[in-house]
Amino acid sequence: MEDLTLTKLSKDCGGWASKIGPSDLSQVLRNLPKFDEPNLLVGFDTADDAAVYKLTDELALIQTVDIFPPVVDDPYVYGQIAATNSLSDVWAMGGEAKLCMNVLMFPETVPFEDVNAILKGGYDKVKEANAIIVGGHTIKDEIPKYGLCVSGIVHPDKILKNNSIQDGDALILTKSIGTGVLVNAYRGKILKDKMSRQQHPIASLTKVMNILVALDQVDRGNAKLDDKVCFTPQIVNMGGSWLNAKAGDCYTLKDLLRAEIIYSANNAAYLVAHHISKGNLDNFVKLMNDKARELGMNDTRYYTPAGLPTSMTNKNMDISTAYDMYLLGRRAVRDERLRAWMKESELVLQNSEGEDVVYNNRNHLLDKFGIYGLKTGFHVQAGYNMIVSSKIGNLEIISVTLGNKSDDARTEDQEQEFTQLEKRMIPVYKAGQEIGGKFKIKNAEQKEIKGVLSTNVYQLDNTNYKFEVKDLQVTAEKEGISKGDVIGKLEVLSDDNKVVGTVDIVAQNDYKQLSLFRRILRFITFGLA
Repeated sequence: MEDLTLTKLSKDCGGWASKIGPSDLSQVLRNLPKFDEPNLLVGFDTADDAAVYKLTDELALIQTVDIFPPVVDDPYVYGQIAATNSLSDVWAMGGEAKLCMNVLMFPETVPFEDVNAILKGGYDKVKEANAIIVGGHTIKDEIPKYGLCVSGIVHPDKILKNNSIQDGDALILTKSIGTGVLVNAYRGKILKDKMSRQQHPIASLTKVMNILVALDQVDRGNAKLDDKVCFTPQIVNMGGSWLNAKAGDCYTLKDLLRAEIIYSANNAAYLVAHHISKGNLDNFVKLMNDKARELGMNDTRYYTPAGLPTSMTNKNMDISTAYDMYLLGRRAVRDERLRAWMKESELVLQNSEGEDVVYNNRNHLLDKFGIYGLKTGFHVQAGYNMIVSSKIGNLEIISVTLGNKSDDARTEDQEQEFTQLEKRMIPVYKAGQEIGGKFKIKNAEQKEIKGVLSTNVYQLDNTNYKFEVKDLQVTAEKEGISKGDVIGKLEVLSDDNKVVGTVDIVAQNDYKQLSLFRRILRFITFGLA
């Protein structure tokens, strides 16, 4: 199988993304008994990387196991990565790896030489770590998986644990901190994945869900966008980003929602939640979590309406993953109201003195790389987070980055992602290009009109789109057909013939309405309108 692609065999659970999220795992383990063993120095109840058992006063045993599906297509490199990941659990505890056993699962479709290459990659990394492989276990499975069971040693007094980190300890980073995902929103296809299923505090990204829940209630008739909502003394002074308002100042629900998405105003978010829930914020948060489950955001937990840190709320921090934030962003841009608000560069509201106050959009990437939204977020524990939505020609892109060290780093991270993405975009059609297909028109001087594409059309280097023109029969009203009016659609089809997007086909020129006399004459002569 010369064209074997290991990552395709992983399906939707490649690499670390295959792991169960920490919150779900805690639920799975919650009722299991704890062993009462004085020599067990580290068990599974502390969320550490490995277990540690005391053998003597000078020696303790470290044991761990770790496997995951392929993250790269090269079998040898995949074996190296998986083995290094398993060994790192011992190093993370301050220990030295000694004995390793292979844990390997693979389907019959994988050639033996590739399986051997996976194992060879693992062997070479184990040898580099001055450890040895002494056997292992294999099993047939639909999805390939590889890793190691590793035994190591450490002095009992030199164990590194999650709860033993102290102020002033040095951290040696082998890569940048943060998680992210870049997704083609048409297909839900992940273009680039960096630990996208790792849970992380999301800060003000929470406000996107706040807005969606409020809009749901508007759609159900439980609230109106023109509702007048007034600040209470308890809410008006919420910290962080906030509207410059006083207790008793009133705004429309619509303007409060705009303040959330444009300026990330915390007092606006709390006032929206207070209004929608009639003062019961816990009920509003429940609606947010219910909505998250509805959208498939299984690793997301909301505790606040705005994403503020524990120090300001005395509640747990809202947590999610880059992948779940993609799901949230994809839903957000499908709401035409929210899509329009996130595009606004500024929000102008009157204060209690009747003066205009300008609140600038915190998304510094607006209008770059086709970016028109979405939301930023920051607090000390979360770092600098961001969801952006982009429309480049026919391509809808959602990009998420979490845990950046600064506002500049957050912006640079996104700019780099989109710069790399542009290199992968292959032009298929240009905006203004005449497109095939006959577009019939009624009540016009011409029976057929020419259509051109409204925007550039691209496909990515790893896709194979097909394109079909869908004709529309257009009727020329009193003013006729104007240049730029939509007269048809170009459907973008995936390789399994599913519609993954559409591009408007518009009239190339103006077309005048046929006079009533000439319409009657044409009908008498040809039987046509």
